[in-house]
Amino acid sequence: MTQQDAIRDKLKHFVARAADTEDDDIDDDANLGDYGVDSGAAVALIGELEEEFGIELSPTLVYEHPTLDSLAEAIGQSVADARADDDTPAA
Repeated sequence: MTQQDAIRDKLKHFVARAADTEDDDIDDDANLGDYGVDSGAAVALIGELEEEFGIELSPTLVYEHPTLDSLAEAIGQSVADARADDDTPAA
């Protein structure tokens, strides 16, 4: 499983919990708002993701990337950027 898949699975599980449904019922291309991800749920999601991946994320990320696929891609890029910064030697 790739990191992108792990991020997508984590997102899908969170959204399924918020929508009181099964993970398999969540469409990767649907708007997260269609599943009840409102501002409170978005803040909780960002907090969980920050803790899970050890990075800081913008609280507006869910609104800037409103589908599961686009959000997973954005978070994957943030994780990759953070890890690249960690690998950069100090000057």
